[in-house]
Amino acid sequence: MAFALTFGGYDRWGSIECTETANRWVTTYAERQALPDSLTELRTCLFFEQRRWHHVDSEPGERAAGYIRAMVEAIRGRVEAGQVG
Repeated sequence: MAFALTFGGYDRWGSIECTETANRWVTTYAERQALPDSLTELRTCLFFEQRRWHHVDSEPGERAAGYIRAMVEAIRGRVEAGQVG
C-alpha cells in the first residue's frame, strides 16, 4: 500500500473526480474484470483503494485484494512496456 501513496490521486483529479473514477472502475472490475487502459487511471484507482481501506481501518478482503493485485500487475505491465500517462 505504500506504493499506492506515491501517486497523488486527489492532487491529479481533485477529491470528487478521483472518487468517481475509482468507484466506477471498482464496479467495472467486479462486473467484467476490466481495468483502465490508462496508467494514470490505474494509479488513481490504486491510490483510492489505499485511502478507502485506510479510512475504514481494515485490511482488504479477498475480493478487494484480488482487485488490488490485478491493478499492480497491470501497472507493472504498462511500465515495462514503456507506457506513460
